[in-house]
Amino acid sequence: MTTVRALYFEGCPNHEPTLSLVRQVVADLAFDAQVEPVRVKDAEDAKRLRFLCSPSVQVNGVDVEPEARTRQDFAFGCRVYSGLGVPPRQIIEAALKEAKRLVTRSIIAAAPNQPPHLWLVTSQAVAGSGRRERRLHSRWFRPRVAGSRPFL
Repeated sequence: MTTVRALYFEGCPNHEPTLSLVRQVVADLAFDAQVEPVRVKDAEDAKRLRFLCSPSVQVNGVDVEPEARTRQDFAFGCRVYSGLGVPPRQIIEAALKEAKRLVTRSIIAAAPNQPPHLWLVTSQAVAGSGRRERRLHSRWFRPRVAGSRPFL
């Protein structure tokens, strides 16, 4: 399962709007993800959590803003995304889709000798991409993989 963390310090005025946006994006994409608000208490927490000011959003521990992923200036302060206090919806969506691709690639790399249709079934189950894919898996792929009907 994918983990999306919204990191913030107490009193951040953009924490709630960011958390609402993250939850909305996850719901709109029908993405199977656990959204966690994480309060950063001190400088030690900031370093350990790779906190780049408030609010910060991470997908599986990686910042949603690609340019910020190599930064090391962890601190308490207000974070600005293109002049706004809330990250743009597009970068959250892109980070979630990237996380899904990375999981799918790792599954294919781990099982290269499996038939391609099993890669898809496995990747959908593990990537947790959403209701539509789970429905497709249970109604179409599962009977063909388990039964005697041909796949194509």
